[in-house]
Amino acid sequence: MHRVKVALLLSCLLLLHFTAPTAGQKINLVKVGHCVEIALELTASVAAKIMPLMKELLNCVGYAPKISTARVSRVQLLVIIYQFVHKALMGERLTCLLNAYMTLSSVLGPNLEKMSSLQCSYLFVKPPLC
Repeated sequence: MHRVKVALLLSCLLLLHFTAPTAGQKINLVKVGHCVEIALELTASVAAKIMPLMKELLNCVGYAPKISTARVSRVQLLVIIYQFVHKALMGERLTCLLNAYMTLSSVLGPNLEKMSSLQCSYLFVKPPLC
């Protein structure tokens, strides 16, 4: 019985030795660290700009909710969001949306370019050939 266990263990080790890991299984921890650092910078820059951007967008669109926003349920929040989007899109306020988009893209742009150059979206999978 002891010989069978040893033979089984050696055969498993032999099989593991001959199976080479694929490129998707290799993880570069330095690259992961750089990608996480860039993602944190991106999150911090968006967090710093999102509230002033939303206030400016609300003022530009001219939307004031008709219900009290002190305690809002999920359904009420969805109604408020729907009314805001409806007023922004149907009220000929596309310049407000364009300004908000340009501001957000200027904040996101540099960090997204860094993430793209490091191929951070392919951290745990094999990158495409083309």
